[in-house]
Amino acid sequence: MIRSEVSERLKSLKILELILASLVLLVTVLVHSNLSQVYGTMISVPGWFGAHLAPLFIASAVLIGASGQAIYISLYKWRDAMVKSTTTILYSWVYVLVTLLYTFLLGWVIITLWYSMAWISWSEIVRGAFALEFWVVEVLVGVVVVLALAIYAIARRSFTAMILASIAVFLAGFASKYSLIVYHQLITLSPSSFPMRSNYTPGSDEILILVGAVIVYIALLLVGTLILPLEYGEKPRRLWIFR
Repeated sequence: MIRSEVSERLKSLKILELILASLVLLVTVLVHSNLSQVYGTMISVPGWFGAHLAPLFIASAVLIGASGQAIYISLYKWRDAMVKSTTTILYSWVYVLVTLLYTFLLGWVIITLWYSMAWISWSEIVRGAFALEFWVVEVLVGVVVVLALAIYAIARRSFTAMILASIAVFLAGFASKYSLIVYHQLITLSPSSFPMRSNYTPGSDEILILVGAVIVYIALLLVGTLILPLEYGEKPRRLWIFR
């Protein structure tokens, strides 16, 4: 679709761009909600069990995805004043609106699970062994700092504030996912429904998977930047796969 201007046949199929984008959005929402419901069926992990993870996963995916895009686009086009202005407003509004939504959802999740078996692990996150990370990284950095920087970026058209908000979102998003996935598994139910505590340390294979995933993500963005005609009037590269 990016190459549609160089082909009359592709121009006639331009409507496919909207169709493909809509399908990508639909599939992405389904994938994240499906993943959350896989977690939600794990009755042995009370902190996961239930339907509350689906909206949290989707909202978190929007925030983390937006932060990754904003950081990459800003590094790629840091000299382009128009791009900087557009990305500053667009991503700052995404951070404000979706962070408020995520905070609203998370607040009701915690209040609701306070009255269920899930509180045996959530209590450790909210006021127990993992409370410092939750309140400092996820709440202070991920909510208060992000909202303050995003609102300032909108009001002052501050590109720097938007980038700082993007970094804060990325870091807090990683911390929240680690907390959600790992900490709740440390306090699980035995077959006789008694709480069990365990310890966890990331293995070398898990660290390598994480590093590899980040490298692949950045590599795909770089390849797309190099071979696709992203600039107005730019000619496509003469690579055999695009002839």
